[in-house]
Amino acid sequence: KGPYAGKLVALWLSAWNLGVVRNASDAALTAFVKRQTGLDAVAFLREAAAASAAIEALKGWIGREAGVAWGEHPDNPRRAVAEAQWRRLGEAGALMPLAFPLKPAEQLAAYARAVTGKSALDFLAEEDWDALIRALGRKLRPALKKQTETRT
Repeated sequence: KGPYAGKLVALWLSAWNLGVVRNASDAALTAFVKRQTGLDAVAFLREAAAASAAIEALKGWIGREAGVAWGEHPDNPRRAVAEAQWRRLGEAGALMPLAFPLKPAEQLAAYARAVTGKSALDFLAEEDWDALIRALGRKLRPALKKQTETRT
């Protein structure tokens, strides 16, 4: 709860679905916010400056770790997350080779169509993007774990 909780939870779940954080729980988010602001709960985050600091710190971490290009889709941060997930899946070798070549954006659109039933990325509503991000997260987290295990 709190005026900034929605944004922080959305970013935290994005970090989870990108494989940046290992724990998607509210307690883990609260610990992050406490480290950033000194406040014991997200609900206590009421000042815009402190909230902005926590939000920007989380966005910066996600951008560094997962390569999310927030500025490429300023009106649709969910698309930036999904594109980063797709890229990371490719880097982890977790994408099925296709019988015919498609650009990465076209591959993502084809996968999104399978998940949402929508014919193009431009037709996805927020709930479609959320479903797509969750589906990609279910593929990405194990792929990253396997990639890490292979390296060690």
